[in-house]
Amino acid sequence: MTVGPAPFVTGDTVRLRRGKSPIRVMEVNFFYCADRSSIPYGLRPRGQNPRKGWYIRYIYLSSLRYDSADLHSKWRFAEDFTLFNTPEILMNNLFQTKEEKPRFGTFLIKDSKGRVVLEMKGSNGAVETFDKNDIEEVMPYTVKLRKFQGNDSAGGEHRHCEFLEGLLSVGDAVLQLSNSVIWEVTEIDTKERSPSKSKNGFFKLEGTRL
Repeated sequence: MTVGPAPFVTGDTVRLRRGKSPIRVMEVNFFYCADRSSIPYGLRPRGQNPRKGWYIRYIYLSSLRYDSADLHSKWRFAEDFTLFNTPEILMNNLFQTKEEKPRFGTFLIKDSKGRVVLEMKGSNGAVETFDKNDIEEVMPYTVKLRKFQGNDSAGGEHRHCEFLEGLLSVGDAVLQLSNSVIWEVTEIDTKERSPSKSKNGFFKLEGTRL
């Protein structure tokens, strides 16, 4: 059976995908988990075998002050971690290179050094690896709206919506046609990853604010 490359190497600093604390990778290993007697004690959940795959033995950096790191280290499935201070990159997100003539590619995976592997568009499946500083995620053009409350918009509800670039400017007011709610544009080109999915149409209000 062929096993792919390890996602991390000993000495990497990682964090839990939903955590913020820095963690040191002490050891990396692939476990088939077929023979429970060969599984490290820290991988033996009650009632079932752990998953087959890459695991890391890790320790929180705050625990390294103790004399023996082995006393505080544990094993855990490697997919639960990401490199520390590396922005989370979601599968199938589209990226573009920061070249004079940008090229586009779809995210595949991060290698053990934190570099991003892309399948390049229009290249018959060619794959290239980039430092994260050499590419940027392709984000939708969005604007930030603030809902008017009474005679003022201060403290109102906020949302990000997709519009065609150039249609709106900061300070514009738009009417949401389905419920007659008025929104004010407070920011443009916010590049919001997950804009409001509302399909309600908007009507731009023209005039001078009095």
